[in-house]
Amino acid sequence: MKLATRLLVAVASVAVLIMAACDPTGIDIPPEDMIVAGVWVVVTVDPSDPARTELLAMGWLQWARTGHKPHEVLGASVQVVGASGQSVELVQRPSQESCFKLRPLPAHLRAPVYGTCYLASVSPSPFAPGERVSLTIESPEGGTAEGTTWLPAAFVPESGLASDHRHCLVEPNQNHRFRWSAADGAWAYVGGALVNGLDPRLWPGEDSLYAGEPLHMWGLPIRNNSSEMVFPRDFSTLFTASVDTELAEVLQTGLPRDATADVAVVGIDRNWFNWIRLPTFETLFINSVFTTGEIRIPSIFGAGSGVFGAGVRWTVAVESRAGGMDGDPPPCGPVM
Repeated sequence: MKLATRLLVAVASVAVLIMAACDPTGIDIPPEDMIVAGVWVVVTVDPSDPARTELLAMGWLQWARTGHKPHEVLGASVQVVGASGQSVELVQRPSQESCFKLRPLPAHLRAPVYGTCYLASVSPSPFAPGERVSLTIESPEGGTAEGTTWLPAAFVPESGLASDHRHCLVEPNQNHRFRWSAADGAWAYVGGALVNGLDPRLWPGEDSLYAGEPLHMWGLPIRNNSSEMVFPRDFSTLFTASVDTELAEVLQTGLPRDATADVAVVGIDRNWFNWIRLPTFETLFINSVFTTGEIRIPSIFGAGSGVFGAGVRWTVAVESRAGGMDGDPPPCGPVM
């Protein structure tokens, strides 16, 4: 089955750029009545100053009842506490669009989305990379679900990716190697991008999920024994595998001239990795990660189930054009 036919309604918003959460509608439903939750804590590190951080915590809660479709969980308490004693309360949002930017889709791709969005955004982050964090969910009925994980350590990009500009150049129609330092506690890395400025003639038909900008690109997670990816080739693996268009071919060879991209790489923890790793990877949208397999390893227990994952990421703005002028940003990395 093509990836496009598996996509549900959610399309990631720029606010949760790159793997700040997973595919909440893909959570397996347990046989008994309980809350099924996906909660993700992501710390963004400034490549030019790793001490500058931001936190985004996102929770998607569904109530699973035997013999019924899942539905919203209103009035729950969702709290994350760090080993330092600092805590963050995720606030229930009135609209699902707070977690996901919904846009009109072709009829054959439409599907209902069930659940309630809980969010928190804090700058600077109250949690440090490498810190142990614990989750507590109190349901409106009084049940408690809990989980624990460790944020991966901070990791920063190398070469022009780490410049003070947080902005770098790639040569048009060329792949570039993006490198970063290894992160302790990261079980895998995932890269993604939002691309603008592409030739409209390259786009698929109007009935495609991918019509219109920005283009959401994603790549397969890579194991923690690697610390480099090729841009844009490795950042578009699953997009190019799911559509047969000239655009997909173009992105295998480089970013077209005058296109721009907001790029991010996230190191994910064991819980997040275990939730997606068996038997295959599919990384959907910028903030969606789930597996097509039947096996998932939960990390939320008690009066609920699901995943409590954590990640540390960095972002960089990429521009495709020739450099060499005074004041130009540095090159992002070596040409492949």
